Amino acid sequence: MSERFEDDDIEFIYWGDGNKPPVKYVEEEVKNERHYRKVYKQSKRNVRKKYVILKREVFNWVKLIACAIFLAFIISNFIIINALVPSSSMEPTIMEGDRMIGFRLAYIFDEVERGDIIIFKYPDDHSQKFVKRVVGMPGEYIEIINGMVYISNSEDEEYKTQLPEDYLTVMPEGNMDKIRIPEGSYFVMGDNRNDSEDSRYWNDQFVSEDEILGEAIFVYWPLWPQVID
Repeated sequence: MSERFEDDDIEFIYWGDGNKPPVKYVEEEVKNERHYRKVYKQSKRNVRKKYVILKREVFNWVKLIACAIFLAFIISNFIIINALVPSSSMEPTIMEGDRMIGFRLAYIFDEVERGDIIIFKYPDDHSQKFVKRVVGMPGEYIEIINGMVYISNSEDEEYKTQLPEDYLTVMPEGNMDKIRIPEGSYFVMGDNRNDSEDSRYWNDQFVSEDEILGEAIFVYWPLWPQVID
């Protein structure tokens, strides 16, 4: 049996047991619970959506960074050489402390020419990289008299020619007996001829084709970029 009574604002109905809550109160609680569940589910969906978006963004950034690292690896190991010149042996063409770029593919489809400035593995220690100018070509005879370089294709003294070296700014000194450059190898020297450890002094005097890493292209630091010639 139910009892009914009225308050100023709400009509309450009790069913038998007076300990049971009002019906309208229960209805409001049910509505609130449904609303909270709806809000909770929507919040979960929003959180899940934000998580998916964040995960996608993180993945895209990781992918971008990985591609950049891979590209940098390919460029630095197969296309260019980034080198620091630690000595004055190539001055004034390349100054001590200059940073320069070399091109690894320079001699894939082209031949090394006299006068080229090359980056190569030091013949006496392949862990070191050197930068010098190509002076003597494969198969030639080379000698130095009073600092001047003489080139010939035979041992006959009549056919030797003094090598023009317009890039030298200081009169070179010293002498070197005539030697023959092996096939597939080059005789290299620094432009600062009086302060350069090069083919004149090494135990293994010549730079082989396999030891050449690339051609020096330009200096990019500390001056404005300048082409190496």
